[in-house]
Amino acid sequence: MEVKDFICKAPFEDFMVFDSETWFCCPDWMELESAPQIKSHDNLESVWFSELSSDIRKSILEGEYKYCSKQRCPYLSKIVNSSKEELDRKHKSKYTHTEYFEMFYKKDIFLKKYKLDNYEWRIHPSLIYFNFDLSCNYQCPSCRLETIRNKKDDRVTNIIKSINNQFAKTVNTIHVTGSGDPFYSNAFRQYLQKFDPTKYPKLQNIFLSTNGSLWNKKMWNSMKSIHPFVNVAEVSIDAATKDTYENKTRINGNWDKLLDNLKFIAKLNLNSITLSFVVQDYNVNEIVQFKNLIRSIFEGTKFTIMYRSIQDWKHQSKEWYKQRNVADPNHPLHGTLLKQLTELGNANFIQHNMWHLFKEEKSLI
Repeated sequence: MEVKDFICKAPFEDFMVFDSETWFCCPDWMELESAPQIKSHDNLESVWFSELSSDIRKSILEGEYKYCSKQRCPYLSKIVNSSKEELDRKHKSKYTHTEYFEMFYKKDIFLKKYKLDNYEWRIHPSLIYFNFDLSCNYQCPSCRLETIRNKKDDRVTNIIKSINNQFAKTVNTIHVTGSGDPFYSNAFRQYLQKFDPTKYPKLQNIFLSTNGSLWNKKMWNSMKSIHPFVNVAEVSIDAATKDTYENKTRINGNWDKLLDNLKFIAKLNLNSITLSFVVQDYNVNEIVQFKNLIRSIFEGTKFTIMYRSIQDWKHQSKEWYKQRNVADPNHPLHGTLLKQLTELGNANFIQHNMWHLFKEEKSLI
C-alpha cells in the first residue's frame, strides 16, 4: 500500500511530554537522533510549534515519512505491507471507510478536516501524553535496569501545573502514562484521585497506560471523578505464563494478582482496551498462548492485542539486546517467531510491527 495516501495524525494532534524532550508518538517508532528539546515546561507551546516539529509534519504531508520507521511503527508497518483490498477487508467492521487504524486518516479526508496554509500549523494538540514520571513498581528488563521509586519532590506536580496552564482549555484527551505506572506514581495517582473536570472543558477521554498490577476495585473507586472519561486503556503484560511474567519479563510482578485485575478491568467494558506484549527470546514461545489467554478474559469486549518487537533503548548492553531480539533473522529463535506469527494470523484484534518479516499475506484466523 502506498503510504503517501495516508496521513498519520500523531504530529498534528498528539504531544508527548517527557522530562526534557517531546515526541509525537513512541520514540522507538521515529527515526530521529534527538527529539525536540524542552528548555522550560512553562513554554511548551514553543516546542509544539518548533522548526523540527514543522519539518516532521511537512514530511508526512508530502508522503515521505522520512522521520518515521516503517518497520518499528506497528501502524505504518501494517499499511506499507498490506494491499488496500486487504486493509478494507480486515477492518471494514471496525473502522470507517475514511480512516485506517486509530492513527491514520486518508489524505483527502485529512486535508478537508485541517485546512493547512503552506504546512503552517497553529492548532494546539488535542492529546497530551504525561510521560514525565518514570516511577514504577516493576523492573522490566526491556525497559529499565532497576525499580524506579517515587521521588520526594514536587517536580512532576509542577509539570502537570504547567501543562494545565497551557493546554487544559483545549485538550481533548489525556494519556497517563507511557513512562512508568499511573497508579504507582504518587503524583499521577493523586492527580487522578483529585481530578477536577471543570479545568478541562473539552476533555472527552483519559487514556490509562499501566502494567495493571494496582488497577483493582479499591484503586478504581478512589478516583471516581475520572470514570466518565476513561474509555480507552492499555495494559502491558509481556507474558502468558506465571514463570515468564514473574521471573523474566516483569520482575517484582505477581501473576495471580494480575489475572484477578484483568478480570476486573474486563468487567468495566471500556470502549477499547489494548493488551500489549513486547516480543523477545524470553516469551517468543508464548505469542499465541497470550492471544488465547486474552481472548478468554476479554471475549465480548472491544479489545486489541498489540505485539511489539523489543527495541534497543540503550539501557542494556548491545550483547544483551542481541540475545533478546528474535526479530533479527540471524537470531536462533527467529524461526520460532515466524512460526508463532503465522499461527497468530492477522485477525482484526491483532496488531504488531513485524509484518515486514513476511513476503506474502497470511490468511485470517
